[in-house]
Amino acid sequence: MKIGILGFADDLNIVSDDEESVAQSIVALINEAKTIGLNLNDNETKVMELLPDNNQVDNVMIQEYKFEKVHQFTYLGVSISSNNDWFIELNSRIIKAEKASFLLIKYLKSKLFSRKIKVHLYTAISRPTLTYGCEV
Repeated sequence: MKIGILGFADDLNIVSDDEESVAQSIVALINEAKTIGLNLNDNETKVMELLPDNNQVDNVMIQEYKFEKVHQFTYLGVSISSNNDWFIELNSRIIKAEKASFLLIKYLKSKLFSRKIKVHLYTAISRPTLTYGCEV
C-alpha cells in the first residue's frame, strides 16, 4: 500500500494504489481537520479512479460525507483524466496561450518596442502559459 499526498495551499490530492488506503487517508484528514475547527467541503471534493475500462461512476460515502466520483478534475490548473488522456489538457494549454498572445498583440505589433522586448514578452508570458504543467 502506497499513499501519496500532494498539497499546495488548500488543494490536496491523495493518491494510492487501492481504494481502502484512500478511504483511510480521507478519514484521517477529516479527523485532523475537525481538531483545528475545519470541515471538509464534500461539494468541492472529488474522487477519481485511474483504472482502464472503468466507466461506472458512483458517488463515494465516507462517514457522513458524499463525494462525487469523476472522470476528470483540475489540480493546480492542470486537467487530469481517469484514462490518462492528455488531449483535453493540451487543448486547454493552447487556448490559454492563444488568449495570452492575443492580449499582447498590440505590443508585439507596436513600433515603440524593440524586437528584444517583444521576444521577452513572449518568453515571459505566452510560452510559460503554453508549457505550464507540461512536465507532468
